[in-house]
Amino acid sequence: MFQSYWLSLQLIAADIFRLYRNFFHWNLSKIAIVLVTFLSATVLSIPLFGLAWWLVSDMVNGLGGEALQDLVVSGTLPENLVDSLLSNYWFMGALAICALLVLSNYVTCMSYGYYLTTRVYESYIEGERLSVLKNDYFHFPMIWKFLGILGWSSAYLMIPIVYALLGLLVLAALTTGSGILTSNAIIGIIAVVGSVLFFGYFVVMAIRVMFAYMTMLEKDVLEVPARELVRRSMRLASGNIPRIIAMFLPFVIVVAFFGASLQAVKDYRDIRVLESRANAAVLADKNAYVNDHAFIQREFISGYRLTPEQKQGVLAINNAFDARTDGIDPEYLRAIYPYIVLSGTMNENADLAWQAVFGFLSYFLFDGVMIMAYLSMYHILKETGGGKIRCAEVTMIIGENAEDTDEGTVESDMIAKESEKKSVTKPKRKDADIAEIKPEKPGKAVKKTPKKKTPAEKPAAKPKANE
Repeated sequence: MFQSYWLSLQLIAADIFRLYRNFFHWNLSKIAIVLVTFLSATVLSIPLFGLAWWLVSDMVNGLGGEALQDLVVSGTLPENLVDSLLSNYWFMGALAICALLVLSNYVTCMSYGYYLTTRVYESYIEGERLSVLKNDYFHFPMIWKFLGILGWSSAYLMIPIVYALLGLLVLAALTTGSGILTSNAIIGIIAVVGSVLFFGYFVVMAIRVMFAYMTMLEKDVLEVPARELVRRSMRLASGNIPRIIAMFLPFVIVVAFFGASLQAVKDYRDIRVLESRANAAVLADKNAYVNDHAFIQREFISGYRLTPEQKQGVLAINNAFDARTDGIDPEYLRAIYPYIVLSGTMNENADLAWQAVFGFLSYFLFDGVMIMAYLSMYHILKETGGGKIRCAEVTMIIGENAEDTDEGTVESDMIAKESEKKSVTKPKRKDADIAEIKPEKPGKAVKKTPKKKTPAEKPAAKPKANE
């Protein structure tokens, strides 16, 4: 069992490594997919933007030009405009529907980009490169199939939400008024248990439908109903949820580690920029620079969006460090830095060049990696079972000296020859993509079946003499 799990991790890692072997094509495809999906969502939302603008302008014009002038000059809504907006239920309802439809457009189009990305990754697994221009950007039968899968997946995900709402209604009925439950402790226990059950059920349902979009890679996708494709995903994940989590979790940890390392380097750079700014302020005008606490408060904290709890945290840090008048204390700056980030001012004051560098590095190196992990797990679950596992990267499973074809796989007869040369028990493959794992018991030699000898040819019968 552990051998199969270890090989699964190797397969996923090998498939992820394919992304970096196709680094430029991978990122070019990502950029093209993002641009196409974003522009498509924007074009589809133009009528909704126009309707929302007409509603708002009509409402403002009804209040007179002074309200619009105050809105432009001060940037705040006049009280009479706010009262009119809140009292006009039809206007607020129409505006909310427009906003909801615009949001749905962007979510749907960006979700379709998820399928387009899996098509590119599938080509890497097959040893090819899907042309950037030949993806299913505007393949309308696939778009309709995707919309059906999205609808059924959302319907299945609504099941735990509906159960949670029913549970809340029952709990409210039992606790309000002359309800049965009056103990706060029992109510708290029920709420905690219910929350855990809801979260667990939702996660399980999300895992069961997570492969629905990858079923669109099958050859018969256009002939199969969307609901059946979603049910294929659910059947594939059924009984394998612990295995999926066990395969997925190590790569989440690795990606999170590298992402956190990159973020730590960025934070270090930002802190150094802030320290340089404070020291420059001291050199520019020593009389204007009171101390480092006042400098941080004036430049980054005061007037910005911090909650009362966050402001209390800032006050506690100020009390924990002594104020310096000759510069800024690096330890104090590192302690107060998270609150500077929360205030939303870091992006305005940090080095924009470094911000762009770290943003591009994070996007180019890590964005989309977990989608390949999903796709690799989909193939492992689909093509394996009962001790069989797909050979995605033979050099990691068969051996470092295994020969590789143009498609990234090795024929079964070549693997058998390589295995015989090394005299090491290797997984045998039924075809170019499937290997059967049969672990040998320790201490027992592998029995070789003797070759059957071909029977000797019988001598031809002598012809009988003519009587």
